[in-house]
Amino acid sequence: MCSTSLSLDGATRSVLLLQARKGDRESLAKLILPYAPGLYLGALRLTRNPADAEDVRQDAFLKAMTRLEQFAGTKTIPRSASRGAKCAS
Repeated sequence: MCSTSLSLDGATRSVLLLQARKGDRESLAKLILPYAPGLYLGALRLTRNPADAEDVRQDAFLKAMTRLEQFAGTKTIPRSASRGAKCAS
């Protein structure tokens, strides 16, 4: 569904971020869902438990969603979400 957004340029990502901040769920999905598999695998390596890895991934995405205002053009969502996943495990 959103697999192509991993290759979005900075301008497109900025527009999606602005739209997501205004409540556009489709833009939010385009920003974060492409990172779900990698975030899950990273969480699975940390937790060694599939259910816990799902929880960590969900917690990381919830943190990213509630902190959209903190993201700037230089700070990427995946880096911030993966940092949140490490802290949640």
